[in-house]
Amino acid sequence: MELNKKFSIPVASIVFILIGAPLGVMARRGNFAISGAISLGFFILYWAFLIAGENLADRGSMTPFMSMWLPNIILSILGVYLIYKNSRNRSKIKFDFINLFFKKKRNNDL
Repeated sequence: MELNKKFSIPVASIVFILIGAPLGVMARRGNFAISGAISLGFFILYWAFLIAGENLADRGSMTPFMSMWLPNIILSILGVYLIYKNSRNRSKIKFDFINLFFKKKRNNDL
C-alpha cells in the first residue's frame, strides 16, 4: 500500500491542475476568497478519499492499488468534465448569492 501511496500522491498535483485550471478560467476576477474556499473544498475531498481508501485497504475490502489511486481517478474524471464544460460554453461561475451578505455603500452614506 505504501508504494502505491508514494506514487499516487505526487500524481495528485496533476489532478489538481485538471480541476483548478477550468475553475480559474470560469471564476470571475476578484473572487479570491471564494476561489480559495473551492480549492480548499477539493483538497479536503481528496484527503477524505485518500484516508477512506487507506482504511479500506487496511481492512482488506479493496486492493491497495485501487484504494490509493481511486481518489485520483475520481477527481481527474471531474477535472476532465470541467475542462469539457468550459471549452463548450465558456460560461462563468456566478457567485451572486454572496452579494446577499454584503451591503453596498451608497453615495449619501459617506
